[in-house]
Amino acid sequence: MNTRNVLLLIIGTVFISVSSALIAVRLTQNNTVPVIQQQPQPQIQSQPLPIASGPIQIAPSKQPIPPPPKIEAVAPIKEPPLADLSNYTVPKEFDPHYDPRKPLQPEEVKRTLLKDTPDCADEYEKLCTQNRFLAEHPLACLRSKKDQLSRACFSQVKTVQEVFRKACSTDIAKFCPKQSHFFGCLKEKVAELTPDCRKNIKESSRQ
Repeated sequence: MNTRNVLLLIIGTVFISVSSALIAVRLTQNNTVPVIQQQPQPQIQSQPLPIASGPIQIAPSKQPIPPPPKIEAVAPIKEPPLADLSNYTVPKEFDPHYDPRKPLQPEEVKRTLLKDTPDCADEYEKLCTQNRFLAEHPLACLRSKKDQLSRACFSQVKTVQEVFRKACSTDIAKFCPKQSHFFGCLKEKVAELTPDCRKNIKESSRQ
């Protein structure tokens, strides 16, 4: 064996030895885990909460209770007074019962149109003379206010009304079948009424 081969063999052996040593060192470092010493945790001793043996008392608040807000009284709303229409006169152009003739006087009405109801003179004066149409149609006025009549007056008005119905029953069925106040309806048809009905209406109201 020559010298060159011997040198190569020695160098190769040294290289392998060094490489083996380095690998062994690296493996030793990877397997070594540092040990961390854990310090003992301090123990906390729990103490039981105190339990009240009697009723729980709440201390009153030292702050004063504010007074309730004051509510101001609201003045009542005053409604305006109703207009007095007792003396109101409907303009003649709007009054369907307007009559340009001179009004009949109460004494004349009682003497002529109320000749069959003499016991109704006082009621007529009291209930019917404030309105001209009612004053000149006294029996229609008294019939509309029958709840305010005396017994004697009511009896006479009832008798006159029965005579009127008997005399005008045919005319009522013909001209005013759906009217509740058929006296005014018949008066508008007075020229077409039967003689007995026409006579009855002329004797109980102004024509």
